[in-house]
Amino acid sequence: TTVENIKKTAEAITMNDTLLFVGPPAIGKSSSIKYLASRTQTPHLSLSMNPEVTQYELVGGYVPNEDRQKESSTLVWKEGILVKAMKQGFWLTLEELNLAPTEILELLNYYLVHGSLVYSENGKYQQLIKPQDYDQRVAELIHQKGISKDKACELLAEKGIFRIDPGFKLFATMNKEGAGRNKLSDALM
Repeated sequence: TTVENIKKTAEAITMNDTLLFVGPPAIGKSSSIKYLASRTQTPHLSLSMNPEVTQYELVGGYVPNEDRQKESSTLVWKEGILVKAMKQGFWLTLEELNLAPTEILELLNYYLVHGSLVYSENGKYQQLIKPQDYDQRVAELIHQKGISKDKACELLAEKGIFRIDPGFKLFATMNKEGAGRNKLSDALM
């Protein structure tokens, strides 16, 4: 029921877990997430998965520059929905996860197993890592080099390493496995 889904969602948020809702259509899998996002005034994004979704939509890529007078280049980098949610602390729901193509499932699987998202932006290596891992790296740099926290963060940024905002939460929904649906790895389940 919707009340049970709201309770499960709230528990996952409290425990800082990723949550996958599996069930038949129209039982309120997504609405409980949207409801809690609204109640907590947390920005929420959603993307419906399908076999045509690409890494561009999740990570980002180049798009035509709409204001060519300000930039000399005709292409500019546009963040994908996953990177945007991670950097800005939004909640993100990936609807119908088991309809996503294998490359998307592998990207998400890597994040869930390793706690980081690795990608290339403007030809430069970028890595978004969980807050506790980032904070540990900052502390190690402070200890090893005797520098300030700001300088440690600056050094990590120069290496393309950034902190996932602690407010970021990843949710997914899917109907039960069937025709045209991918079987998910244990990490995604």
